[in-house]
Amino acid sequence: MELNKPVVKLINISCHTPELFSKIWISAKDNTPFDEIGSLDPDKLDSFMSTDIPTQEFINTVWFIGGMPRAFWDQLDRCRLASFWEQSGRVLDYSNFSEIRHYWTSERIAADPKALKIYEDSMASIQKAYAELVNLGVPVEEARGIIPLHILTRGTFAINLRALKGLIRNRICFVCQGSYWLPIIEGILAELKPLLPPRTLKSLVTLPCAGGGSCPIEGSVIQRITGEDPNPICPIYLENFIENKKEVEEKEIKRIPKYAELKERYFKLVRSFGLLKGGEGIES
Repeated sequence: MELNKPVVKLINISCHTPELFSKIWISAKDNTPFDEIGSLDPDKLDSFMSTDIPTQEFINTVWFIGGMPRAFWDQLDRCRLASFWEQSGRVLDYSNFSEIRHYWTSERIAADPKALKIYEDSMASIQKAYAELVNLGVPVEEARGIIPLHILTRGTFAINLRALKGLIRNRICFVCQGSYWLPIIEGILAELKPLLPPRTLKSLVTLPCAGGGSCPIEGSVIQRITGEDPNPICPIYLENFIENKKEVEEKEIKRIPKYAELKERYFKLVRSFGLLKGGEGIES
């Protein structure tokens, strides 16, 4: 079964040449006459742009994302430093969305035949109910109320590079649904790779728990450990912040039989960004 393949395209990027950045950097740094400012050395530019110096705020990007569920967009548009234009279900006809598999299926559901059957049967049932409502004369904008959050949708968003860095930092976290975000982050980096210097590109991806030696959302993780939240424990928290990790992991595997597989899959994806080193410690 072929799973969802998100589409990530960089529509536009502005103000990323050495000449422009030399004007931005030097005009704010010293009193060199504006007309006499020369181009920055590319290596020096990369050094500036990979730090927290606000040069990244001057790189504005516009993105297209397709093939992602509505639930993903509900997360993405919580970024208050971006602008959005999403496809509207108010005017679209979803009367055959289940037949054409126009919905998101997670890897965990796809790997479990019983879960997959329940999931697909539910989608077919929703499609039938939606079509019946429309046939009864219910407006599409009202009938869409029963459409699932995993219906696929598309949209565009505009964001500067510094805000994008913060968005990636928050969403690469296991607790923040990395299953949605990791393929999107991979797509973003692939689009930016030909345009940005190496250190600048690498600086865009960091884990929220890197460097500080603590988890910024520890309360949410502890709720998972105690069972108050039924979702699986973050593998990085398990490796780095729990003393009796073997005991806790054995308990988690009993509760979620596929936990070891889920843990390794997440580590593999995060390693692909160079964020883990020997012993799964966080690379600061």
